Amino acid sequence: MIFTLLFGLFLFQPQVRADCSITQVQKNVTSTSFSLSWSLLPICQNKVNLYKVSIKHEAWKACNSTLFNSSEEDIERVDLTEPRLERLNLHPYSDYSVDILAVDTGYTYNSELANKTEKITTLSAPPETKPLAPPQDQIERDEHSIRFRWRRPDQSLCKQQNGKLDSFYVEFKGLDPWVSEQVFMNDTITGNAYPAFDLLPFTNYELLVFGKNLDAPLNKNLKLRLQARTLPSTPKVPANLTANAASDQSIHLQWEP
Repeated sequence: MIFTLLFGLFLFQPQVRADCSITQVQKNVTSTSFSLSWSLLPICQNKVNLYKVSIKHEAWKACNSTLFNSSEEDIERVDLTEPRLERLNLHPYSDYSVDILAVDTGYTYNSELANKTEKITTLSAPPETKPLAPPQDQIERDEHSIRFRWRRPDQSLCKQQNGKLDSFYVEFKGLDPWVSEQVFMNDTITGNAYPAFDLLPFTNYELLVFGKNLDAPLNKNLKLRLQARTLPSTPKVPANLTANAASDQSIHLQWEP
């Protein structure tokens, strides 16, 4: 009698189906969100009534050190009745993993029918960092040129980098009244220095430096402002000096340049 009862319970226990699998996963990913949808093979579609899903933030891709990787506390678990998932307010330029478990739930049992892990990388976004100023003695200058330098954002701020720092956008202009305040030049620089030539002596100039991520718009709200003055020059010796009487009490002097 006991054997018959146990045998009967075994027959009616749902078993894990080796022929079930999650297929046709579709993704839509932005810098701060993703949506997933999936389907099951027809043979097991009617048997699944719950999806147990775990979402984990694995790493910030802009961070070089594993010290900045996520922990188990960054795992979110949700139960779904439909084969779709959407998540908002994510970290840009980050790796996520999504574990999907298809379950047949009964009154007295849970059977795992299929599972799948999807890897997702959110897109880049404008950086929330800015370049750093160099030591003052690293700005080279003479009477007619200035070579500006700067440093990349500190690695401790990598979580705010939001992408791969690819280049720097710069704007250069004069500040003193005898030079125009309009932007003389704007350019994209891959290095950490910008030389400006053909400048006026003893004149103040300004360079604005913006960090730019690959495949992301520019963030013009965060910038490094560098200012420097060209050195004074030695005036030329006057030449061709002439003196002419202007009146019985004055003379008129004239020279070049």
